[in-house]
Amino acid sequence: MASTKTINIDGTRAYNLLKKALERKGPDYVTPLVVEEGSLIGRRGYYAHNGKCHCPVGVALNIAGVTLAELREAEYVRAEQLNWRLPLRVKFSGTALYVFGAAQRRADKGASWGEALRAAAEFAPVAYAER
Repeated sequence: MASTKTINIDGTRAYNLLKKALERKGPDYVTPLVVEEGSLIGRRGYYAHNGKCHCPVGVALNIAGVTLAELREAEYVRAEQLNWRLPLRVKFSGTALYVFGAAQRRADKGASWGEALRAAAEFAPVAYAER
């Protein structure tokens, strides 16, 4: 049964969720490139893949309570568009979408999760000392 619990994510929470995601994999972790059968090119930009969260944004959203099934429904959209593809129970502030978007852009290009978090910090409303 699908969850009905409302999830509210503002910019500060988005950044903190990304920090928790980074703690799970480490700052040097790079999202693996996935090459689908029959394809010549791969991509890193899956929120969930093979029954697991795949990228820092996917891990962060799962920590917040977004299910793997919901993450799969959001595939192929940029983080800034998550509010269009995830269920209405998941609510984002505009700043949260920018924070997730900055992390996603870096990670999708092959940057480490530590670098993705630093990119997200540029948009996060947190004190410099907390970054």
